[in-house]
Amino acid sequence: MTKQQYRWITTTVRSAAVRAVQELRHQPHTSLSGACRQVANQLDVHPNTVKNWWHAAVLADPSIDDTRLLGAALGDLDAAVKQVQAFKQLNAELIDALDENRSG
Repeated sequence: MTKQQYRWITTTVRSAAVRAVQELRHQPHTSLSGACRQVANQLDVHPNTVKNWWHAAVLADPSIDDTRLLGAALGDLDAAVKQVQAFKQLNAELIDALDENRSG
């Protein structure tokens, strides 16, 4: 297996490719692979090359991958909703117990 060399690709082009991937990922139903494929087609490089640039950029600056932050926020939101539901159930049970004590 030979490794392709893209000597004409500058750091500026790589940075622009990473920004393009980031922007494409904000579009609905666009995966990382799909975004990398679109950018790679424009640059005439292999999609895995663009994905490697993306991963290197994220390692250098994790805030680039804001979709991970969104996923974490959604996970926190889901946990909060479950907690609220549990409190609502507990409150309902406490109200029922108070009503029984008052009428009993």
